[in-house]
Amino acid sequence: GGRTDLAQKEEKETVVLQSYLPAQASAQAIQAAIEEAIKSTSASSIKDMGKVMKEVLVKLAGAADNQQVSGLVKERLSKV
Repeated sequence: GGRTDLAQKEEKETVVLQSYLPAQASAQAIQAAIEEAIKSTSASSIKDMGKVMKEVLVKLAGAADNQQVSGLVKERLSKV
């Protein structure tokens, strides 16, 4: 609506809020956590996705988007 003053205020608030969030894990860290979870749970198919997801999410502890992790786990287990 042409209210750059409000947009700038929102952007500043976003920066402050993001400083309180945990740092996001890199793609490599997420992949490593998935591989480690697959090995430790002896996952062999997509049926084991729940076990793998539980372990990965505990390890990453909020440092990754759950939907992103879910997609990566599903993709990786479909290759097993």
